[in-house]
Amino acid sequence: MVDHARQEQGGVVTDRLVGASERILAVDELCYSRTDARGVIACANSVFHELWGYARGDLDGAPHSIIRHPDMPKGLFWLLWQTLQAGLPVGAYVKNLTRDGKSHWCFALIEPAAGGHVSVRMRPQGGLFGPVTALYPQMLAAEAAGATPQESSALLLAGLSEAGFASHASLQGAAMLAEAQAQAEHRRDKGLATTLSQLARLREATSQLARENLQLMDLFTSLHLVPTNMRLLASRIEPSGGPITAISDSYKRASAEIVGLLHRLTGSAAQGSGLMATRLDEAAFRTAAAGVQQMACAQLRAEAGRPPEGAGHAEAAILCATSASSLARARAGIAELGALVEGVRRDDEALLRQMSGLDQIRILGQVESGRNRNRDGDLVSVMEQLSGFHAAIHNRLDSILTLTAQMQAITGALNDAAQSQTSFKAA
Repeated sequence: MVDHARQEQGGVVTDRLVGASERILAVDELCYSRTDARGVIACANSVFHELWGYARGDLDGAPHSIIRHPDMPKGLFWLLWQTLQAGLPVGAYVKNLTRDGKSHWCFALIEPAAGGHVSVRMRPQGGLFGPVTALYPQMLAAEAAGATPQESSALLLAGLSEAGFASHASLQGAAMLAEAQAQAEHRRDKGLATTLSQLARLREATSQLARENLQLMDLFTSLHLVPTNMRLLASRIEPSGGPITAISDSYKRASAEIVGLLHRLTGSAAQGSGLMATRLDEAAFRTAAAGVQQMACAQLRAEAGRPPEGAGHAEAAILCATSASSLARARAGIAELGALVEGVRRDDEALLRQMSGLDQIRILGQVESGRNRNRDGDLVSVMEQLSGFHAAIHNRLDSILTLTAQMQAITGALNDAAQSQTSFKAA
């Protein structure tokens, strides 16, 4: 554990929120604690005791809230407890209070286990630390004005939404991933770093896929007036029932079918993208959590061999079992992600086949517009506009198919690695 200056002010670290001196964990130190279901401390490792300034035994039977800093909004803990009571793990940036009045920031990973909860805390290093904790003062101000913890938590969720996170779970997935990546890189854990890097790439690809689908829908929406314009032009240059009229009617029917298909696919894609993002957040969180818990297991085992002897081995067994459970859940989530990506690819291939039929009708229209070029130039303009739309749609579909192929490659690599993985250590 190290005390060091974040700002050059006589070797004193100035706290970002209240100006108190701060104590900061070394990057390779992990705090471990276990509580019962009520939040009463049952066990803690030596780093925990040293960081908060308590002797061994002083914290036995004490509520974990003994280290809670007054700058922490109750709304955050309300949100965390809702998740924990649902049997799910949580991760959050938390400011704590040491025995000597210093503050301490950490990223806390907390998970239900052994009839209570196990917690691993680490030094925050990810890029989300600043933006997320900047929301806490607003929550505190609301609570001081009479807001309930639930109302305060809504302010956090609103701020996260503005930052592009669909939910607190989405933030947790991103933050846990970033913090575990920083730990893996510092420890030169190539196996874990590679896995987390692949998950980060998959997160970005999933976001890009959602954007591509929206842009594709916008392009198809722009097509809806084209058949009507063709029909109006046909009435000016040929008798009723002529070839241009027939082509415009065929295009209208075919485009209506493809727009209907697109609406169904876009609806399922929106649900699929939402489900994909949810499953990815879960898999990223579980994978990153398992990696960090394995690091803490190793630290607990090392401490168990040094005096004073405690329950280090027993605690390591509890934490390692929790890590194994997280890893198993992550494997299942990654397998489901692969199936979801395959479904998106099949949907887009079906849309591409429908577009081929629409292209044939467009070509017939171009032939007729060429034959009638001297009679009405407006038809030529409409067909040129239509050709531009079709080219843009094909480019978008090609981009989506390329993207899904990349996503399939990533999920395939993750699945292959997961089948033989009991830990993240590279061979």
